[in-house]
Amino acid sequence: MRLIARRDEVERLFEGVGGEVRWDAVDSSKKNRTLTIRKAADFEQDDWQGIYEWTVACLWRLRSAVELVG
Repeated sequence: MRLIARRDEVERLFEGVGGEVRWDAVDSSKKNRTLTIRKAADFEQDDWQGIYEWTVACLWRLRSAVELVG
């Protein structure tokens, strides 16, 4: 099953992590799909630990999303 077909499930995986989930335009002829998770970060305050923790949390959720489509 394609990732886009499970869009609602994938988006639920990212709930609570903070940030915005975006998908590229749906085009059935595409052989790939772009999923972007964005969050505002304050690089001026050097919150690198927080940014790192958010990135790791997103990567774990992304792994779960990939496992959905096997």
